[in-house]
Amino acid sequence: MSLLYNPVYVLGVLCLLVIAATYAAKTRFGKKLGTALIVIVFTAVLANLGLIPSASNSIPLYDAIFTYLAPISIFYLLLGVNLTSIKKAGAPMIVLFLLGSLTTTVGILAAWFLLQPQGILGADGITIAGMLTGTYTGGSINFNAIALEYNFQEKGILYAGTIAVDNVITTLWIIVTLSIPVALRGIWKDKKLLCQNRRWRLLKRTKFQCIL
Repeated sequence: MSLLYNPVYVLGVLCLLVIAATYAAKTRFGKKLGTALIVIVFTAVLANLGLIPSASNSIPLYDAIFTYLAPISIFYLLLGVNLTSIKKAGAPMIVLFLLGSLTTTVGILAAWFLLQPQGILGADGITIAGMLTGTYTGGSINFNAIALEYNFQEKGILYAGTIAVDNVITTLWIIVTLSIPVALRGIWKDKKLLCQNRRWRLLKRTKFQCIL
C-alpha cells in the first residue's frame, strides 16, 4: 500500500492539521477565519499538493470520519448544553429567540424565491439554504449537522466557500446588531440615566435632590 493511502499516515497528517489550525486560529488574522475554515484550507492545500488523498480520490478513512467521528463530535458538543439555563433565561428571551428563528426562516425562504439560487447551485442550493438557516438559529452545530446529513462536506470547495460566506456575513451582522442599541440609545433615553442627569442639574442649581 502506498504511503499516500495509508490510513495511519493520513490520520496522523489530519491530526497535525487540526492542531496547526487550532493554533493558527489564535493569531490576529486567524481569528477572522476560525478553526474550521483554516483546517479546510490546510487540508485543501495538502490535497492539491498530492500529500494526502483528495475528496475525489477518497479513501475508506474519510468515509469513517464523516460517518462516525463527525456525528459523535456533534453529539459531544450537545452534551455541554445546560437545559436549566433556558429556565433562567425566562419567557421573554425564549419568545424573542423563537421569533428571531421564525423571521430568519422566513428571510431564507424569501431570498430563495427572489434570488433563485438553484439556477446556479442546483440541488446544492437547498442544502446551503438549510445550513444557513441552521447556523443562524442554532449555531455551527446545526450548520455542520445539516452538512453531514446531506454529505455536503465532501464538496470541499463549495463547503469551504459556504463557511467563508457564513463567517463574513456573521461578522457584519454582529457589527450591525451591536450598533443598533447605541443608535437607539439616542432616541429612547434610559430612565435611570435621565434621572441621574436631572439630579445633577438640580444639585448644581438649587442643591435639591431629585426624588423619583
